[in-house]
Amino acid sequence: MRKIILIIIIISGFTSCYTYQRFIREIEPKITNRIGEIDISIRSVIQFDGYYQSYTTREDNPEYISEFNQMFFEDGTCATNFFFEKNATKEDISKNMLENIEYRVTNRNDTIWGGNWGIYRVQNDTIIVQVFVKGDIIVPWSFYERRYKIINKTTLEFIDYKPLLIGEREYTEEELRIMSSNIERTQLSFHPVESLPPSNPWFKKKRWAWKNESDWEKYMQSLKR
Repeated sequence: MRKIILIIIIISGFTSCYTYQRFIREIEPKITNRIGEIDISIRSVIQFDGYYQSYTTREDNPEYISEFNQMFFEDGTCATNFFFEKNATKEDISKNMLENIEYRVTNRNDTIWGGNWGIYRVQNDTIIVQVFVKGDIIVPWSFYERRYKIINKTTLEFIDYKPLLIGEREYTEEELRIMSSNIERTQLSFHPVESLPPSNPWFKKKRWAWKNESDWEKYMQSLKR
């Protein structure tokens, strides 16, 4: 029995490594956003001390309500689709987001938060987010882009979504139509908070995610302190 478990672990580890290498090989030519490219003057355009949130319904099920959260950091990273503790009130979150956000423990015993993480850039009145979804045995590797129009510092409007990873399932025309009707012109409103959670996406340790090697080296050194 132990031998079988050991074999499964070895195969799973090999598969994950192979998938990661393939993932990077496929996405690297398409990456347009890197950590360290954001200018500090971006604070005049969007907010960082909190999160943006929207609620959407579905055309095929009007009673269905979906909550979506988006948070930006000054280093160019962003957290997408994170959740709060079930009993947390808006007031609790506003006073201490760090203590009222959902965390999870990885198979390496790392405590992390955030559903999906990405890197963003601002182009004129548009925020372009590229999201890197780390795959495992259950969740497939994924790479996609979301765009928002900046209405003002406290309001964003969703523009579109585009899958970028080769091999992702093709959507049918009907699925794309429903997706568009669900999220087009959806607005996200800003909610200020205190005690912000840290920016700790899995790819922050990877050289390919950074614009400058020196900045990446400084970050890696900071983790050893």
